[in-house]
Amino acid sequence: KELNDPVMGGQSTGSFSKKGRFVGHVAIVPSLQAPGFIKAETSAGETWPDVSSCTGLEWNVSSHTEYSGFRVSFGKNRPPDAFPFTYGYKANLKIPSEEEEAVRMPFTDFTDKWDAATGDAVVTCQEDAQYCPDEETLRDLFSIAIWGEGSEGNVDLDIHSIQAYGCSGNNDETTTDYNANEQEEEDSIRISSVKEETSSNNEILIEDFANPTNEWKALNDPVMGGQ
Repeated sequence: KELNDPVMGGQSTGSFSKKGRFVGHVAIVPSLQAPGFIKAETSAGETWPDVSSCTGLEWNVSSHTEYSGFRVSFGKNRPPDAFPFTYGYKANLKIPSEEEEAVRMPFTDFTDKWDAATGDAVVTCQEDAQYCPDEETLRDLFSIAIWGEGSEGNVDLDIHSIQAYGCSGNNDETTTDYNANEQEEEDSIRISSVKEETSSNNEILIEDFANPTNEWKALNDPVMGGQ
């Protein structure tokens, strides 16, 4: 489904096709004088592969606009003090060019301690491991969402596939240790050409939009001022 900002006069609009086309405009919310959001999300209750042995998510995408507000979220966890109706672990999705790219997002980039108004991380996984994706969530992602949020502008994104990378062969015995090593100071989102072959079979396919298996549908919700 695709969800536009439905509260406090939101005017952002968007659509999402079954083939992975995410198009819309993130507008300023007049009452807040700040950008709103658009969001495309799978239905809850989908069947997901166990990615608890993996390093992160890889999104094969092509962006046709220079938009800087893409974010990804998954799961249903939320801190005890979270804003009502917010949930999931979220991270920025940085897409550097209009060429098709394989953008890698380590699970250590995701946090469920984020600001409901802006989508920005309040406390990162690196700062406090209690906000990192937990084992239960990585075994069952619950839902996945792509956002245009916190930055005004036009969204025109083709999502070709989503997969987990850096996976070992035994999910039952492998756990994610967020405190094993300090994060490198360089940008944690690693980018490679989608035309390059992987050196080993360590990836788990989550969604291929050439033949999608999960339900991604458009839903515009205009209640409470959303347009």
